[in-house]
Amino acid sequence: MNNNSQSYEIPYHRQVFVNRTLNLSAISIAGFDMDYTLALYRSEVESLAWELTLKKLVERLKYDAEILSFKYDPAFPLRGLIIDTFLGNILKVDCHRYVWRAMHGLKTLSKEESDELYGSEPIEPSKKRFFLVDTLFSLPEVYLFALLVDFYEGRGLKPDRHEYYRFYKDIRETMDEIHADNSLKSIIAADFERYIIKDPDIPKTLHKLRSGGKKLFLLTNSLYDYTDKVMNFLFSGFMPEYPAWRNFFDAIIVGARKPHFFTGRDSFIELNSRGEQTGNKVERFEKGRIYQGGNQKEFERISGFRGDEILYVGDNIYGDIMKSKKVSVWRSVMIIQEMEGELEKLHSLRGEIRRMRELEMLYLGYQMQIRARLAEMKAIVGADAGTPERRERVEEEIENFKNSIKYTGQALREIDEEISKKFNPHFGMLFKEGWEHSIFGAQVEEYACLYTGRVGNMMLYSNLEYFRSLRDSLPHELVLNY
Repeated sequence: MNNNSQSYEIPYHRQVFVNRTLNLSAISIAGFDMDYTLALYRSEVESLAWELTLKKLVERLKYDAEILSFKYDPAFPLRGLIIDTFLGNILKVDCHRYVWRAMHGLKTLSKEESDELYGSEPIEPSKKRFFLVDTLFSLPEVYLFALLVDFYEGRGLKPDRHEYYRFYKDIRETMDEIHADNSLKSIIAADFERYIIKDPDIPKTLHKLRSGGKKLFLLTNSLYDYTDKVMNFLFSGFMPEYPAWRNFFDAIIVGARKPHFFTGRDSFIELNSRGEQTGNKVERFEKGRIYQGGNQKEFERISGFRGDEILYVGDNIYGDIMKSKKVSVWRSVMIIQEMEGELEKLHSLRGEIRRMRELEMLYLGYQMQIRARLAEMKAIVGADAGTPERRERVEEEIENFKNSIKYTGQALREIDEEISKKFNPHFGMLFKEGWEHSIFGAQVEEYACLYTGRVGNMMLYSNLEYFRSLRDSLPHELVLNY
């Protein structure tokens, strides 16, 4: 979290949180993604994608027409879940890739069942079996996969690994298709008020950054026609200094094809006001002009800005944050739309969470004491010293500590499960799993310099803000208490 005193004056749900120290005064240019970053989508978009996907599965891929009655439940999935396409399971793993929770269809697997299937080795997401769901628009895929498994098995079908894989492949490709063929976006564009949150703080945030001397750019995978409509909806009429949304940005790049943008060599293409290619070679970015494609290295060359003087704000942990961090030293802000809800629940459950942490410390204390007593017992037996009464007393203490560990561990598991269900009844917290970060939480911590719930939260901080991360400490440093 930000260590500056200013952060404590900002409501907790509006704060910007810090993983890696970042001096905002050292940033020369800030870039923004559009979808789920500047444009925050309402849950109605997930329901719309759900309906369009079901229709195509039935009409094009000949799935049973009964699935058209399926209703989307936004409370079921969360980011960071893994779909096992061999066994038809949905998994929640910790930062070490070990499975903590598993469901088969709509059935929660017991710990014994889960351990039998996954207890021997960590899960590695791949394109062959385990698929990590890490974007908001992919969340309906998780629930639809669970329903299809439950539906077909309930009708006596016993799918093998090929059938489970086909379920997920069909869902994934159909979801991609409704984005690519404009069937989803055309409906959204016809009723933006229903599907997109119009946040007045976003134009103010961009204006504040510009007033502080920073250049701005837009970098989105959406093509120009849709981008123009969304940005008009979000920005038009808010500030007289900016008669058109394009006036906010010094460079506008659409159809960027992230994450390929960060690793590829595509050239920038200039477009006219109708989104058609002009054929002009791009040697510099001109304000108000539109560009398509391109790549990260070419962007740095043309813009004249390089490395850690560039800040990029996006929502996609892989396409926006991880890729940019792995191939460049661009600084990053991740927008996590679920943050506000997660923080509200953490705040309301702070008493229970405090109690859980007290139990954790008690549990660890018992473990340390039992190790000390076991060492003492070994010394007594090894030296063949000590009276039988002393041995009996130490054995009794060890047995008491074992019982204390057992009861404390049970109480800890119960309160952890009680808290988890208040976040997501099936999969718990977004950022945590057990005592560890979830795989999603670990990715955010490792790759995002800053993270927050919405772009407008950045308006609450100075253009010269020095975001300082907490000092990293290893366990052996903590015992020194300095």
